[in-house]
Amino acid sequence: MTSSSRREPGTVAALVVLGQAVTVVALGLWAVVEGITGNVDDRVAAELMAALALLTGIALAFAARGLFFTRRWARAPVLVWELILLPVGLSLARAIPAAGGVVLVSAAAVLVAVFAGRPVAG
Repeated sequence: MTSSSRREPGTVAALVVLGQAVTVVALGLWAVVEGITGNVDDRVAAELMAALALLTGIALAFAARGLFFTRRWARAPVLVWELILLPVGLSLARAIPAAGGVVLVSAAAVLVAVFAGRPVAG
């Protein structure tokens, strides 16, 4: 088995997590714009949500980078994030089936890929 085939599940997981990170950052930027333009009932809550989304997105991108380079430490935060996404996806699927399906499929794909891949670097 070549080293590239051993890394493939980690690469898939890293790419999906990076996609999630980009989505969360985009939602954070949208919340910033909404908070600044004043189209919200509670500006402080909108800005707090924006800050949390931006920090989460940055942390996810960092974890995706760790998965890509097969770092052991990256698995734990990614697993926690994906386990949080499962009930979020189920709840979202009741209201918006397509969006909930995307969240559930992406979370399941990352969980399978992370458990299939065995990072070797520390």
